[in-house]
Amino acid sequence: MNNVLYIGDFRGRSGPSIVDLSLKNELNSVRNIEFIQIDKNLKRLFRDIKKFDHLHFSGLSTKGIIYALIFKVFNKKVSHTSHGAVRFLDINNIKQSKIKLIKEFVSFFISNSIIAVSDSYKEVIKETYPQFAPKIKFINNGGSNFSGEKIINFNSNKLSIVTFGGDRVEKGTYELYKTIKKFIIDNEFFNGEVELHIIGDISDISKFDSSIVTLHGEIPQVEVIKVLGFCNLYVQNSFYETFCMSALEAVELNLPVLLKASIGLPVILNERFKFNNVNELLNILDEIMQAKVKEQVLILPDLSWDNSSRNYMKMWRIDNEKT
Repeated sequence: MNNVLYIGDFRGRSGPSIVDLSLKNELNSVRNIEFIQIDKNLKRLFRDIKKFDHLHFSGLSTKGIIYALIFKVFNKKVSHTSHGAVRFLDINNIKQSKIKLIKEFVSFFISNSIIAVSDSYKEVIKETYPQFAPKIKFINNGGSNFSGEKIINFNSNKLSIVTFGGDRVEKGTYELYKTIKKFIIDNEFFNGEVELHIIGDISDISKFDSSIVTLHGEIPQVEVIKVLGFCNLYVQNSFYETFCMSALEAVELNLPVLLKASIGLPVILNERFKFNNVNELLNILDEIMQAKVKEQVLILPDLSWDNSSRNYMKMWRIDNEKT
């Protein structure tokens, strides 16, 4: 494999950043791969062009695009990891900024390979950008060292539900909150029998009833694990998720997961635990509280970071072998 320069965010403060950091941790010992933090200055650009044969940039990065354009001028290979479906969200009335839309298009246009973080997301990119279909591939994110069948028990005595994404429209958190509030009122549950924990920034805390909801805001990964540890059910109501690493973290900690059917996590999950709308979710929650369902069976493929990193190296090698 030729020399590869990887530009990403290695601080671990967001989903894409955790991907970059995890891949760096796996690949740090490979002598012909070097990593540059995404917000560092460009003073090394011309040295890097001489030293490296292949540029990989992750996420919507102005620096990544500048590096990629220069690498292309010098006829070097460029690949790009896409974490968020910007145009897909925009055309589905979840409006995105023009600059993000431009960055996504340019990133796709200049790359020899576009890496989607799940097979589901690969198909979304093909649908949204059919002109780039031949160069779209997928490499699953990591996050679990377990593969195979896993059985997780439900708790029917109390529901401590956790969800991610703050109150961004595409995360569907406010609709989830209203659904849980209706579930509590309709079933006359006492305070504390059903509660919701929200991780992520909230723009208007007055919309949420503090007797039902605990708002955790943006918190470090170690605190995220603590919250997952004292909850017993993960629910994600997002319009779309390209992968959904937080759900995989929940599974790792033996939380059952209820996922919107459009979420891209490549885990085989009984259709009973997927939902398309709030009425379906209400029915699932009711079955759990009445102990009609006692366990969840999931089947996980190999979603280790080791497997993901090996697939990246394979992709870089194949790209570099092409003329």
